[in-house]
Amino acid sequence: MVKKGQLLAEIDTPEVDQQLAQAIADLATARANEALSNTTNARWKELLETESVSKQDADEKAGAAAAKKATADAAAANVSRLRELESFRRVVAPFDGVITARNTDIGALINAGQSAGSELFKLADTRKLRIYVQVPEPYAAVAKPGLEAQLKFSEQQGKTYTATLVRTSNALDPGLRTLQVELQLDNAERELFPGAYAEVHFKLAGNARSLRLPANTVLFRAPGLQVAIVDAQRRIQLKSIVEAATSATPSKYCPDWMPTMRW
Repeated sequence: MVKKGQLLAEIDTPEVDQQLAQAIADLATARANEALSNTTNARWKELLETESVSKQDADEKAGAAAAKKATADAAAANVSRLRELESFRRVVAPFDGVITARNTDIGALINAGQSAGSELFKLADTRKLRIYVQVPEPYAAVAKPGLEAQLKFSEQQGKTYTATLVRTSNALDPGLRTLQVELQLDNAERELFPGAYAEVHFKLAGNARSLRLPANTVLFRAPGLQVAIVDAQRRIQLKSIVEAATSATPSKYCPDWMPTMRW
């Protein structure tokens, strides 16, 4: 466990230290030259008022003073840059959490601008977990923030956890025809671990104009989908039906669907 701002590592930066020391010396030289140029410029302005010197010479001194100031400002910016770069020698925790991976050790060489995926530490705040689920297109319209879902984990047999939908991608994946949604789950007791697999159950409101039938009652015939009904005379008749919603795997997705996702 680490706290926000806690020191995780300190990197030796001898090259940056030397560059900073040189930049500070260059800044001192530039400031001294700027001060001398300002004094000279002030004196030549006074001489110009008595016409002891030409205006051309006075303008040259004024230009030299402005150039020295610009050089000093550039040196100051370089010092600020190196100091900012040197501040990265101290690696601190950006938030409270648990270090889940350490990819470096004492004596390891660390290069500036390492490739992606070569982070020094992995820090996770497991008090609140985020779960990402792909919602099928027929149910994307009802997947709105505030919707609750029930989660089950294989390592927590007999337990059910409630998560809340907090945001969606607001766009369907053109290949999968699904909507990605984000759920948040309170994990203050730290019973669950990041990276686990879960079964997500959504309880969605059904369509009043639709009737859910067991799959084994549907007849796949040449005229289309049909189902056997008993009329008022107690005679069996075949009635054609129309699917209310279709998807890539209609038997898997229903108002109470259970995709297995990783979060």
